[in-house]
Amino acid sequence: MRRLVYKLILVIALDLSANPLYLKAIAHSLYKALKERPLNLEDPKAYFARHVFICTNQRVEGHSRGCCLEKGSLKLRNYLKARVKELGLPGLRINTAGCLDRCELGPTMVVYPEGVWYRFASADDLEEILQNHLVANGRVERLMLKPDQKRQEE
Repeated sequence: MRRLVYKLILVIALDLSANPLYLKAIAHSLYKALKERPLNLEDPKAYFARHVFICTNQRVEGHSRGCCLEKGSLKLRNYLKARVKELGLPGLRINTAGCLDRCELGPTMVVYPEGVWYRFASADDLEEILQNHLVANGRVERLMLKPDQKRQEE
């Protein structure tokens, strides 16, 4: 891979419309960088195609941010896990997570590799996420959390 990148840069450097000394210096710098830290563009295949993390964090009673466990996240996580198993969805893993740091919005979950966050309050909400996002590759806009969202009413 390094040789290919270096050759490609040299081809660009030979382009007479560019300053060849400048491009040759860039090629040399990149070659040195690649020699010290080679490119690894071939990551291993993911073990799961999708990974869902559901917050089941427990905070002290009365905490100002609340906690997902107190809002029923474990029971709902168990529901979703059972539904995924029932449907036989390959490559999909439903996991319990510790604090996802969004408990005031919770219960919350995040779906990877997409990085889409949801809040949910019922089995019906999870069923909608399951069918529309995890099965049909769509989204459930009404339950999605914005990256900078801090409160439910936003």
